[in-house]
Amino acid sequence: MSDHLKIVIKREELYEQIWQTPAKQLAKEYRVSDTRLAIICKKLRVPKPSAGYWMKIKHGKKARRPPLPPLSPGERAEFVHIVDEDRKRTKVIDPAIQELLNRVPTIKVPQRLIDPDPLVRNAKAWLGRRPYVYSEPNRLPHLSLNVYPTSMGRAMRLMDALVKGLRRLGYDVRGEDASNKVQYFEILGQRIRFQFKEKAKQIDHVLTKEEMARKKQGKPVFTNKYDFLPTGHLELNLDPEIWGAVGYKKKWSDSARKPLEDQLRDVIVGAVSLAGELRKEAERQKKAEQLAAEQRMKRIEEEKRLAEEEARRRALDVHVQNWVKSKQLRSFIQEFEERLMDGPYTEQTKQEYRSWIQWAGEYASQLDPITATLAKLVDSSQKDK
Repeated sequence: MSDHLKIVIKREELYEQIWQTPAKQLAKEYRVSDTRLAIICKKLRVPKPSAGYWMKIKHGKKARRPPLPPLSPGERAEFVHIVDEDRKRTKVIDPAIQELLNRVPTIKVPQRLIDPDPLVRNAKAWLGRRPYVYSEPNRLPHLSLNVYPTSMGRAMRLMDALVKGLRRLGYDVRGEDASNKVQYFEILGQRIRFQFKEKAKQIDHVLTKEEMARKKQGKPVFTNKYDFLPTGHLELNLDPEIWGAVGYKKKWSDSARKPLEDQLRDVIVGAVSLAGELRKEAERQKKAEQLAAEQRMKRIEEEKRLAEEEARRRALDVHVQNWVKSKQLRSFIQEFEERLMDGPYTEQTKQEYRSWIQWAGEYASQLDPITATLAKLVDSSQKDK
């Protein structure tokens, strides 16, 4: 039986800690990766120190620390992290996932784009013409391919083969909104974001003849500091925020020995493996939330039991006080009646106080909790008959 450790990360405590301890060190204390800790901060809306913060602190300089923003209704104030002590930090493929991986065929990329998938066909119509610029939002679902025009044909053929291969296995490719800037593989009920792009070579900008002429004329010249040249080197990256998948590959790119065309099966295998890991993590998270909910319910029930017990004790104290008071009243009434009857008072005066004595006795009986409780028992027994 595996040993599980529950770590509750509270929002206010995390806010104080993240500004007192570097993220990498704090992540080790919470038994998570620094990437995972950044995601938790995002979920709990906890601001993190910016780049250079700790360097300023090291040199005794003042650094800005933003306040913890208030939570909106429904937002989480804590995060429950379950650590499986027996879980190995190596790549372990579930047998069911391994069976799916064995079904992944070799993906061949044709020399020409033939009957492209609708996503690819729409991308061809809407792809931006400038390098590293996405197409304008449109109503047709399409792929966002961050490539230069010189690589567009090859990128289309690569992605068409990849999308068709995924669809044949029963998976899907979608965009999260109309712009399709954020796109993902939908595998085993999990969304795995990806980006397809072409690497660019950065060089210092050289003024053109027109820019040189404007400069000589004393006119302002507005240019970028760098120019980017196409390299024809394509790569596909999976979501870098996917955590906990130690040993899983998340990036494929052209190499001298193996172009991206020969790696498409590996891409699908990697995506399916990650989807299996995400599904297991979702199940673990669900169990952790169920455990937290059960413990919260037990805590609520225990608090309710203690409150009821305290209410019963307070009621008993009140009953005892009323019982003592009723006995004192009866003794007082009896003493008063005896003195009244034995005293040198007229019969008319005695008669006038009889009604008060009767009222006082009734009041004493009302205060007596024993009398009231027994009266209820008598009524209940008569109803049962």
